[in-house]
Amino acid sequence: MSDLRDGVAGAPPLAGRLEPWMADLLADQGQCSALLSEFGSPVNVIDPAPLRRNAEELVTAGARQQVPVELRFARKANKALALVDEIVELGQGVDVASEPELLQVLGRGVPGHRIILTAAIKPERLLRAAVQAGVTLSLDSLAEAATVAALARAAGTTARVAPRLAPEPSLGLPPTRFGERSEAWTKLPGPGSGLAVAGVHFHLHGY
Repeated sequence: MSDLRDGVAGAPPLAGRLEPWMADLLADQGQCSALLSEFGSPVNVIDPAPLRRNAEELVTAGARQQVPVELRFARKANKALALVDEIVELGQGVDVASEPELLQVLGRGVPGHRIILTAAIKPERLLRAAVQAGVTLSLDSLAEAATVAALARAAGTTARVAPRLAPEPSLGLPPTRFGERSEAWTKLPGPGSGLAVAGVHFHLHGY
């Protein structure tokens, strides 16, 4: 939660949280030495189980409020493919932010309709790959929307898009490179343009 009093925004520090198996491993000097000997340093030890638990907790919380929840796991911040496999096994999806991430996730068998592309800067080659794979695209500008629409029409398909909302200046928040203000998105091309709006995209923090 941010504190916007006096125009100052900040987030409280979050303490690190260890799973019991992590504490056990760190306390086992012999096992740690064996891992370093086998794999070198640094060693990343991954257990997907907490991801499953946390995902199920979010979905259950939504169900209690009669709100269906679908998750898109942030691939850009979590590089282990075991985590991608785990979230997809749960029937959820993945959030990617680059062409290598997109191609890797598609190669892992994740269907396009379970992927959202959220990169702030999207080269045309990346947009084309996403449109062809049926990925939902988070749009950051009307110019980007026009490019996506043209690519979709050329491919004989309709691109699923989610216009990203930038905060209104009246809220006193700093400028962002993500998205357009809601007023700008009223100019988004309508039916027949090659675009189908699947929803809107915005950052919860601050706005």
